[in-house]
Amino acid sequence: MDERFKVETIGDAYMVVSGVPIQTTMHAQPVADFAIDMVAEAAKVNSPATGKPLQVGISFIDKNSSS
Repeated sequence: MDERFKVETIGDAYMVVSGVPIQTTMHAQPVADFAIDMVAEAAKVNSPATGKPLQVGISFIDKNSSS
């Protein structure tokens, strides 16, 4: 079963969560793996404006439901 869930697309940003709807204690690793894969895949695509590989920014927020 895939442990990541795309919650929302906001403009050119994606919000991805793990541990929903089925809670898990291993929520960070699947999201981190996804982020690493996204960076690698984006680098394979050249910008039509510059001809250079796309660059993406990654941010993590860990909101543990027990805190």
